[in-house]
Amino acid sequence: DWIGLGKMILRRVGTAIARLDWTVLSVEFLVLVAGVFVGLQVDDWNNRRLERLGSYDSLVRLNEELQLQVQTYEGRIANAQRWRTHVEYLDEVLQHPERARSDPARLPLAILLSTYQSDFPIPVRTYEELEAGGKIEHIQNPELIKMIRNHYLGLAMWQVVSERTEYVSERYSQTIVGLLDIPMYRALLTDVDWENPVMPWFTSDQAVALASAASESSDMRKWLPTVYWYHTGTENLANEQIELISHLRSEISRELASRNLESGD
Repeated sequence: DWIGLGKMILRRVGTAIARLDWTVLSVEFLVLVAGVFVGLQVDDWNNRRLERLGSYDSLVRLNEELQLQVQTYEGRIANAQRWRTHVEYLDEVLQHPERARSDPARLPLAILLSTYQSDFPIPVRTYEELEAGGKIEHIQNPELIKMIRNHYLGLAMWQVVSERTEYVSERYSQTIVGLLDIPMYRALLTDVDWENPVMPWFTSDQAVALASAASESSDMRKWLPTVYWYHTGTENLANEQIELISHLRSEISRELASRNLESGD
């Protein structure tokens, strides 16, 4: 009890002053100073311990965020594969408009869904909080800190690339304006089952006419291959990132295990 010790020392100091016992005064003063010094050191050690524990709690949440990133990339892959099939179909009917006759409902749906983007934001908030609060510096594994920072630096770089590729989707979307009228857009978005499109009001002759009109669009012929490679690039990048994230999560789990903490899944 530092308070009780301090009171006792003060009483003894008071008695020593009254007696002018300088030896006792010197000893008691040194004990008091040493006690204060040790107390400060204990407080500092405890604060640093709490900071480290807070950092490793954040590391658990970071590992969970990385799992969310994997799920996001898996969603990107599913989107890229799905929308790319529509791009491939359009490329086919642009070269051979008569092929649209066999499945009339597929053509307007392909025109609409081929404009959809296959990527969407990757979660990074936990890492940003870890850096902003300085907690990452308390993780006692410099190599792991470097790996984490490099991963998120790469994410920032690819986000810039992703924003630039949105230009491709926007330019492609502009090329299909006029191919589909407003009632058809409304029907596709509200009344048509995308998994099993049925449009009795859209005939095979209309499908061939629509395919012919699309094939005459030089802008559509220009941007359609670019959109195909945009979706392919999204899928390839996602597969690569999933592998890198899996390795990083393993390293984080190993670090957490060494601290007897749960890795979080």
